[in-house]
Amino acid sequence: MIEAIAKNKVEDLALKRFPQLSSILEHSELVGLYFAASWCPMSTPVTSLLSETFKANMLSMNQKGVASSEDSEQMAQFEIVYVSSDEVVEQMEQYIKPEFNWRTIPFETDERTELKRYFQTCAASEKTALSVDRQHEIPNLIIIDGRSHAIISTNAIKEVEMFGVEAFVQWQQTMMIIRGME
Repeated sequence: MIEAIAKNKVEDLALKRFPQLSSILEHSELVGLYFAASWCPMSTPVTSLLSETFKANMLSMNQKGVASSEDSEQMAQFEIVYVSSDEVVEQMEQYIKPEFNWRTIPFETDERTELKRYFQTCAASEKTALSVDRQHEIPNLIIIDGRSHAIISTNAIKEVEMFGVEAFVQWQQTMMIIRGME
C-alpha cells in the first residue's frame, strides 16, 4: 500500500511530463540540468569547470549506485544533462564531448524548449521566441532530486565554483533532508 502511494506521488510530479528528463530522473539520485550554448562566451569556462570537477569523480560516484527497487540495474548518483541553446544540432554535438559522459535533451524535440520555459532559463536571444519571463540566464546549472523531483539548487554553478566536488556532498545532504520531510 505504501509503495503504491509513493509510486502515485511520483507519477503526479510535474517533471513527469518531460519524457527524456523523467527517464533520467528515474535512474539517478541527483540530476544537474545544465543550460548553456557553445556560442556563449560565459558557457565555455563553466563547461570546463563542470567537466574538470566531475569528470574524475563521476565514474566513482556512479559506480556506487544503489540497486533499484524495481530491478537490479544500478542508479547513477549524479547525471549532468545538457539543455542546449545552440542554434543547430551540429553545434551541440561538437560542444558536448563524449568524454564528458553527459546526457542531452535531444535537440530536435519540443522537450528542450519546454524545459527552458518550465525552468525560465534561456539565452537572452531566446526570450522573445520562447515567450519566457527569464529568471535564469545561461549558463545555469539546476540540481534536481531524482526521486522527489524537488529542486535542490538553482545556483549550482556558484556552488561548484566555491566548493568544487564538495558541492555534490551538499546537494546530497539537502536531498536527504527533503526526502526526510516527505
